[in-house]
Amino acid sequence: MEGVRGIGHTLLILSPWDNPRPLRRAWCLWEILSTSRTNSELSIEMAPSQISEFRSALTHDFNKVLAAVSNINMRLSQAYLKTDEDMIKAAVEATIGFTELNSMIAGRMRDWLTEQGDAALRGVSEEERVTSPLAMNLVRLLLDQGKLEEAEEAGRQACASIVGKYGEDHSQAFYAMNGLGRVLRSRGQYDEAEALFRKALEGYSREGPDSGPDSKDTFTAQNNLAELLVHTGQPDEAEPMLVEVHDKIKSQLDLLKKEELSEEDELKLLDFWGKALKLQDLNLADPDERGKKLGEVEALYLMAGNNLAGIYMARKQFDIAEPYVRETYDTRRRINGDRHPWTLNALNNLASAQKGNKKLEEAEASYQTVVEGRVETLGSLHISTLTSINNLAVVLCDLQKFDKALPMLEQAYHGHRDVLGPAHDRTVDILLNYTTLLHNTEGPDKAIVTGRQALDDILNSAAQEVANDGEPEVPASRRFSVVAPSKLAHNELSADQIASARKIAQLLHNLLTHNERVEEAEEVMAKLSEYH
Repeated sequence: MEGVRGIGHTLLILSPWDNPRPLRRAWCLWEILSTSRTNSELSIEMAPSQISEFRSALTHDFNKVLAAVSNINMRLSQAYLKTDEDMIKAAVEATIGFTELNSMIAGRMRDWLTEQGDAALRGVSEEERVTSPLAMNLVRLLLDQGKLEEAEEAGRQACASIVGKYGEDHSQAFYAMNGLGRVLRSRGQYDEAEALFRKALEGYSREGPDSGPDSKDTFTAQNNLAELLVHTGQPDEAEPMLVEVHDKIKSQLDLLKKEELSEEDELKLLDFWGKALKLQDLNLADPDERGKKLGEVEALYLMAGNNLAGIYMARKQFDIAEPYVRETYDTRRRINGDRHPWTLNALNNLASAQKGNKKLEEAEASYQTVVEGRVETLGSLHISTLTSINNLAVVLCDLQKFDKALPMLEQAYHGHRDVLGPAHDRTVDILLNYTTLLHNTEGPDKAIVTGRQALDDILNSAAQEVANDGEPEVPASRRFSVVAPSKLAHNELSADQIASARKIAQLLHNLLTHNERVEEAEEVMAKLSEYH
């Protein structure tokens, strides 16, 4: 350890990039632990050949990129001598702990992936950026890493370039709109996300050599739109769409598993994969290629089932929802492993169904697993991690474990506020839970102060947006938007800000009134009326 302290800088060479050998060796684990304990610098580098392989995967096999960080688990490292392995792992547990150590390494890995993705995009011509999947896959990478502002900026630029070359009625444009729509959904910009999803769905549904109502891209667009509709309280429109998609994708799975195909079967396959293709182009005789296609179709099938479960959970029909999310989780775990982001997402949804079905101990265990996995692979500040921390805290409240729940709700609230903003609906929902628990456990004063600060954050943001209303750094020609940004006058709030401010003001009014501070309660509502 003193040798590491004397050098002050550890260089970790990751090879292969998607499952590095050093992270499977206990003595490398010792060097990393020594680096942490001596406050030395840890850098990650890769050989040129590995950088080239990563860039190829970012362009052609994004799921491999997504899985790379989930493979980091230093608990699995080994040494030739079992006594050495046990000594090193005991030292980790006695100091930093595997959760923090894995999180630290995964964080470095995520930064490296982003840097290399940026470098790859800068290294291609403007023409190639438009025609290659690289730009939109970089947007996906930023989104998956929780870098939402960067993802939105990159997504708008990519859409502007693609639409500029092909026009808005082209499959490349529809693909880009789907990608940008997913980012905007995460940012809480639901109206624009819905407009993008509807435009992409309309385009993909039209008959063409690579499109049509039964094409893979159409089903993807329907899944995206339906998920947003469920989230924004429109399940009645989403349900028939999802039932149809779920059934049609199941039939595609069945076709890919058949040994012999009829002429009708072949036509259905080509409707899905591309009518311009011939059956031999699908190369189903190759077991690896057939397996890859089965994986793609299964992913769509699970997405549709998961979205259907979302409808049933929104309607409090948790007994109907649970089998769907259980199937998704079991399949994801089998295909992707325990720590893959998709597996953790599926377990998070299963926990929600367990909670709804009053299986609170099971839900607590499931959410705890999700939190631990996301902290290690995504980091403690990722929005998905913060969401799962909130979910666990709510279950702990149901179990009367308030002392454990309160610090989690505080962490989840401040994290959502910092990442998504004070007016985001998820931020406000968590605030309501947090202040209610504060009031019940620590008295009214701290709860009221927290609520006042939250309301001020939203009201002050109106003035800030007006003050910051200048020309964007990126020229308008390189940004893409289907909803023109509205100009807000002084003391004017957007519709989302108004809705959030009203929720918080009502909360404050109730808290103050309950504690016989009626005059202050009236002042809160009067203050809100100054904004329009």
